[in-house]
Amino acid sequence: MKIIIVEYLYLIKTPKECMANLQKRALSCVRNSPTRQHL
Repeated sequence: MKIIIVEYLYLIKTPKECMANLQKRALSCVRNSPTRQHL
């Protein structure tokens, strides 16, 4: 469950590029995003 919550937090802080792609590739986009390092 914690992993899901963390991924959700990543989604909240997703760059606009990922938000535009939010449908299916959001998580993979977030995982590759520099924003993840800020958490």
